Amino acid sequence: MSALHAAKRAGGPVVAKATHEVQPNAWWGIEGGWSMEVLWVYLENSTAFESALTDAPPT
Repeated sequence: MSALHAAKRAGGPVVAKATHEVQPNAWWGIEGGWSMEVLWVYLENSTAFESALTDAPPT
C-alpha cells in the first residue's frame, strides 16, 4: 500500500510490484510454501501524463 501511495504522490502511474508468500489453504486445495510476484495496478489519474498533454489537435 505504501508503494502505491508513493507512486501516486510522484504523479506517475499508480503501480507496485510485490513478492508474496503463498499460504496453504486446504479448502481451496492450494499448497503453500512458495512465493509469487504480483503487479498491483490502481486506476488513477497520472498528473505527469496529463501535464504532458497539449491542447493542439493531432495532425
